[in-house]
Amino acid sequence: MKTFKVNYRDVSGDPEAAAQANRAPELRAALLAEGFAPAGLVEFQSPELASRTMPLPTNPDLEKITDVAKNGEVDEVFTSPDQRAFAAIENAFDKPVVSMRTLMENGCIVETTMRPTRRPQLPGQFDGLPGANSAQANVPMSLTLKLMQFGMGRLPLWPRGNWPGADYHVELVDTRDVGELWRRHKQRLDAIQCSSLGVIRPHFELPLYMCFNCRTMEIMQHHGSWAGRISNVIFALFVLAVPLTLFLTYRATDTFLTTIRTSPFATYFIFVPLLSMLLVAVTAMILIGLSNTYLAPRLPGPGVRAVPELLAEVQTRISTDPRPRVQTAPPVEAQTPAAIMGANQPQPAAGRLDRYRMLLSMMIVGVFAGMLLRSAYAWTFATLNLPGILRQLGLGLVVGTAITLMIASGISFKGRAITGSIAGLVTASILPFIPFEGSTRYFVSIAIGVLLWVAVGWLVRSRNV
Repeated sequence: MKTFKVNYRDVSGDPEAAAQANRAPELRAALLAEGFAPAGLVEFQSPELASRTMPLPTNPDLEKITDVAKNGEVDEVFTSPDQRAFAAIENAFDKPVVSMRTLMENGCIVETTMRPTRRPQLPGQFDGLPGANSAQANVPMSLTLKLMQFGMGRLPLWPRGNWPGADYHVELVDTRDVGELWRRHKQRLDAIQCSSLGVIRPHFELPLYMCFNCRTMEIMQHHGSWAGRISNVIFALFVLAVPLTLFLTYRATDTFLTTIRTSPFATYFIFVPLLSMLLVAVTAMILIGLSNTYLAPRLPGPGVRAVPELLAEVQTRISTDPRPRVQTAPPVEAQTPAAIMGANQPQPAAGRLDRYRMLLSMMIVGVFAGMLLRSAYAWTFATLNLPGILRQLGLGLVVGTAITLMIASGISFKGRAITGSIAGLVTASILPFIPFEGSTRYFVSIAIGVLLWVAVGWLVRSRNV
C-alpha cells in the first residue's frame, strides 16, 4: 500500500483557510456551546499526491478527493473545556462529522467520531481494464474482476480504523449531538486511561494535533504493507498450485477412467482438471480478500511512539512557506473506460498489445482444449463406429466453442464462436490418431490444441470476422 508523506501548515488567521474549514456552521456552534474553544487552523498537504494526476470518471465524491489532493485540507481545531481532547469538523462526503481525539503521553490514541452516513462512492477500481465491459470481454475476465474487487474490499466507512493492536482506539457513535459525543468520549477516555496508565498533556497546541495524522499514516502504511505481503504469498502459492493441481487431477482422472470406461458419463470426466484449476484460482482470490479485509487489520501494529518522538517528526514536516491560493479545478467531463486507459497511449503500441492479447488468449484456450479433448478414443474411428465418431466430433464442437467463448478475448463474439467450432472439430478429429500414450499423449494433445487455436484464431481475425 502506497502512502504519501503529509506536510503541515499553521494557517490560523488566514480568511481563505477559515472559509475552507467552515464545513458545518451548526456543528461549530454546538462545539462552542459545549465549552470547546478554537485553537487554530491546520492545513494538511501532500505534494506527492498532488503531483499524481490520472484521468478518471468523475463524480462528486471523487471531485472532493481531487480537490484535497490539489489544494490540501484545512481543519479548524477546538480544544475541550478540560483540555484533554481536540475536536474538529471533518469531511465525510455526505455530511461533515465531529471527531474528538486524545493523545496520551505514551502514544495511545482515543478517538470518538460521529458515524458517517455512507461510504464514499467512487468509480470501480477495475472499470477501466481493456475489454472488461466490451464485446470482446469474456466470462472469466468478468468473474476475475469481481473477485479482485472482493479482494480489494470496499472503501471503509471511516478512513481511520479501530487498531487496538497499535493502541489506536476508534469508536463511531451513531449521533449528531455534540454533547452526547463529548460525554461518550470522556467515558471511553477514563476507561482506556485507567487500563493503559496514560498521562495526558494539555491539548491546546496545534503541533500536538498534527501528531494524530502522523500516527494514522504510519499505521495505515504498516497494515497496507502486511496486506501486500500476504497477498503476494497467496499468489505465489496459487502459481505453484495450478500446475500441480492439473497434474494430480490428470493422473487421478486417467486412473478413474480406466475403471469406468464403459460408463456413459466417462467422457465428461475430462472437465475435472479444468474445474480443479478454477477452484484453486477462486480459493486464492477469496483468501486474498479475507486477508485484506480481516487478517491484516488485526495484526499487531507498528510500535507505539511517545508524544516527544511524534512531535519531533511533526517539526520536520511543518511548512513555513506562504499558503498557496486554492486552485479552482476545471470542470471534468466523464470519460469512458476505453478513453481512460487509452489516454496518452500511442495507437501503434495499443494495436500491438491488442494483437498479443488475442494471441495469448488463444494459446490459453488451446492448452485447455487440448487437455479436455485428449481422451478421444482411437477405436471410434478405427472400428467405424458412427455413433462414437459423431459423439466425439460433437464433443469437440461443443467444448471448443464453449471454452473459446468463455476464455478468449481480443476478438469479436462471432469470431470466437467460429474459431471455437472449427478448431474444436479439427482437434477432435486429429487427437484419436496420436501414436502416444500416458503423459506424452497429454502434452502432445496440448501442443496440438495450442497450434490449432492460434492458427484458426489468427485466420478468423485476419478476415475481420
